[in-house]
Amino acid sequence: MTAALPIASGVRWRVHLVFGGLVGLPFGLALAAWVSGTGSAGGVLISGVVLALTLASLAAWRLEVGDSGLRYRAPLGMLHHVRYDDIERAAFESSRGGASPRFARFRLTARNQPPFTVSLRAFPQPVVAALFAALRRHGVPVGLPAQWQAEFAARRSEQERRP
Repeated sequence: MTAALPIASGVRWRVHLVFGGLVGLPFGLALAAWVSGTGSAGGVLISGVVLALTLASLAAWRLEVGDSGLRYRAPLGMLHHVRYDDIERAAFESSRGGASPRFARFRLTARNQPPFTVSLRAFPQPVVAALFAALRRHGVPVGLPAQWQAEFAARRSEQERRP
C-alpha cells in the first residue's frame, strides 16, 4: 500500500550526512588551521560558504508525487515539473563494468522537455513507491535493462522452486 497523494519529501538524512561530512571536513580543517595560527581566515570563509551552499542545495532537493504529475528539484536547483500524460519514456539505465553495474539511474523523458535523471536512492522508500504506483496507474511503463530482467527472472524462478 502506498501513501495518499500528493506526497513530497526531501532527501534522506544519510545524504545530508555524507555530503555535509565531505564538505564539512575541509571547513573543519581550515577552521582548526586558522585557530592554531597556521591557516588564514580566507580559507575558513571560503570553505564555510561552500558548506553553507551545499547544505542549502541539499535542503532544496525534493521529489513531489501528485495525482496528475511529479515535481523534481535537483540539487543545483533545476526544477522539473512533468505531467504523467506527457511522459514518453521512464527507464532505468545502467553501465556495466565486469560483473556489477558501475552506475544505475532512472531517466524520465517527457514531451517538450529534455530528459532528466531522478536520483531515487536519495529519497525515502514511501515516496519512491508512490512514484512507481503513480506511473503504473497512468500506464507509463518502466523500462529495465535486459541484464536486470534476466537476473530478476532467474531470482523469481529460484524463489518459486523453493518449498
